[in-house]
Amino acid sequence: MWHGILALLLLTASEAVEAQFRYATNGGTITITGWSGSGAANLPATINGLPVTSTGYGAFYESEEGPWNLTSVTIPASVTNIGYEVFAVCEFLSSVKMTNGVTSIGGEAFYANFNLNSITIPASVTSIRDDAFGTAGGLQSDYFEGNAPTIGSDVFWGPPRQSIICQAPPGGVTSPPIRVFR
Repeated sequence: MWHGILALLLLTASEAVEAQFRYATNGGTITITGWSGSGAANLPATINGLPVTSTGYGAFYESEEGPWNLTSVTIPASVTNIGYEVFAVCEFLSSVKMTNGVTSIGGEAFYANFNLNSITIPASVTSIRDDAFGTAGGLQSDYFEGNAPTIGSDVFWGPPRQSIICQAPPGGVTSPPIRVFR
């Protein structure tokens, strides 16, 4: 009897987490398109048995319609693509945990996040688009766990950083793109 009650409680908790997210189904995968929670957002690895593989345009963008008070986000290994402006202007966002699996960070993905102090880019990331961390005023250190990815223009523009640390690729470092640090 207790096993049945525990299973029901776990199922209900999982459904409650999934209910915070708006999403679209794309050929057997899920794209997160919005969020109605507050505080910490822990993106699920699956919804309705389908893998969550991306976050859509502006899914968590701080606007008059919300979401409000996003303080931290955890992105599971199933997510390979962080879309354009997904976490832009989230003024209370101070912590982002990306796991190995993310390969692409979209343009302006973390634009104007003034309370985000540091970010660790997992080794799986191969591409960071234009202005991804632009004007993130509190961002003081950026750490790349693997080789430096392909980087768009003005990715880190804004206030000076205390450190940006990259592990050099086996073939050495090639010239950086134009205006990476404007």
